[in-house]
Amino acid sequence: MAIGGCEMRAVVVLCVGLMLAGCATRYQEMGATGGVNAAQMTDDLWRISVRGNLYTDETTIQDYVLLKAAETTVGAGRTHFAIVGKHDAGHGRSAGLYTMQALGASQEQAGFGLLHHRKNPGEDLMIRILPADAPAQDKAEAIDARQIIANVGRRVKRPEP
Repeated sequence: MAIGGCEMRAVVVLCVGLMLAGCATRYQEMGATGGVNAAQMTDDLWRISVRGNLYTDETTIQDYVLLKAAETTVGAGRTHFAIVGKHDAGHGRSAGLYTMQALGASQEQAGFGLLHHRKNPGEDLMIRILPADAPAQDKAEAIDARQIIANVGRRVKRPEP
């Protein structure tokens, strides 16, 4: 049974989509392809950094930064944290001119174009970890780390050991 042109294109598009989905930054320590990091600034202030690549969507970055903040809070023996600062730390690629021939186009397709500016997503959060004996009012206005771990942690894919 032969596969027609439309079916073949659909199969190719599906395969490319699956391959690219596998290229997104995983929830891992910071590395060449991105990842997560927590750096202590003071006794109760931490900077949580997340960097992705071109295949990582911004909602994934948000999940990663909240999960790392929650894990850092629990790791410090606490239950709640407050976000005291946020910075969009994405970085982009330069735009510029290119020739279609340089990208492998045929003589008939040759021409000039403009490269699109794509931004690698990233985010930095400054969090304050509340003391264990923080007043109920302070905890009510903060984020419960255990809830973030329970809810966000379910949807975050971690690398295989």
